[in-house]
Amino acid sequence: MNSFKSRFYPGKRKKWLIFQEQAMIQFGRLSMVVMLLTLLRVFKHQDIFLFALVGFALALVAGNLMAVVSMRRQIAEVFFLQEHFAVLSVWEVLFSKETKTFPLELSNFSREENAASFHYFDRIIVLKAGDWEAFDLICSHLSYRPQI
Repeated sequence: MNSFKSRFYPGKRKKWLIFQEQAMIQFGRLSMVVMLLTLLRVFKHQDIFLFALVGFALALVAGNLMAVVSMRRQIAEVFFLQEHFAVLSVWEVLFSKETKTFPLELSNFSREENAASFHYFDRIIVLKAGDWEAFDLICSHLSYRPQI
């Protein structure tokens, strides 16, 4: 089995710390929008307390939901097992114990200069060269076609 980890791989850090790091990035963006809208309400001489309180609460919830989506989309690991391979997102590395493998012959691999794309079950995965130390090695594994 050959395993390759991206720069997004969580390592041995605590699960909820990684999750909250992702959530805070999203919360920061959303809270900036709430602050700007609150400032507009100040200029219009409207009540801001309830608006800001509800806005920041919604930004916190939306930030956590967006973190889940982001962690499910970021590819953390690709591993190869004989004539099959598996792709794991950050979410799957942290919280999931089940891994499904996919046959290499069905991957429909294609490579551009700094990116590679392939099929994995019902998704099309795009790997960027900057996110992977062993990008060329991953591409050579994905382009392998077993002898029949």
